[in-house]
Formats: sequence, structure tokens, C-alpha cells
Amino acid sequence: MRTIDLTTTPSVEVISAYTAPNQQVLAVDEAAAWWVIGSFYVPVTSRARLEVIGLVSSDSLTMQVRLFDMTAAAVVSGTQVELDDTNDQRALSGAVEVTGGHTYQFQAQVLAASGFGVVKSATLV
Repeated sequence: MRTIDLTTTPSVEVISAYTAPNQQVLAVDEAAAWWVIGSFYVPVTSRARLEVIGLVSSDSLTMQVRLFDMTAAAVVSGTQVELDDTNDQRALSGAVEVTGGHTYQFQAQVLAASGFGVVKSATLV
């Protein structure tokens, strides 16, 4: 006779946050011109990575995307990624710790005289 044992866990936490799809980021010809493309609250401290899918309007452009901790008023070190392709491209940051009880933003910028980037999605995984 065979038996099946079930293993249970009291809770599972899933951290995931998304931007609005196809968020356009216009190029600006000045430093530190970050656009907010999404905000979210993190209920518990955990490790995560920033995953971005997007593109730029010209091969000469680079779009930067990062995670910003609004509660601490600081960029989350290690989360900035770059996209430089005119076709959909995926970029993944290194793993970082996000703090429970904090509110975060996805921020993006394209530094150039003209053009744009498109963030298809930004996800905390």
C-alpha cells in the first residue's frame, strides 16, 4: 500500500510589481532626468532583481532603468540596467534586498537630444 505525504507551509510571499505596459520615456538633453514609470509597496523584506523589457527608438540611444526607494529617498544600489536595442530587449539586475514597509519606484531615462525609449514591462522578481 502506498501513501502520500503532504508538506504544507504557513505562507508564501510573492514579490512582483509591474509598470503600465508600453510606457514611453522621452529623451532629454540633461543629466538626472528620471521619469517615474511605476510605484509599489513592498510588504516584507526580501531579495529581488529588477527585470525590464524594452527598446529605444535609435541604435545610438541607451535607456537606463533603476529602482528607487521612496521611503529612504535613495537609489537602490545594483539595480540599474541599460537597454540599447531597437527591438525588444530584456535586462536583469543583480539580486538586491528590498525592505518591507517601504515604497519603491521604477525610474527610467534616455539622455539624448531627441528620441525615446519604451518600457514594455518592469518587474521585481
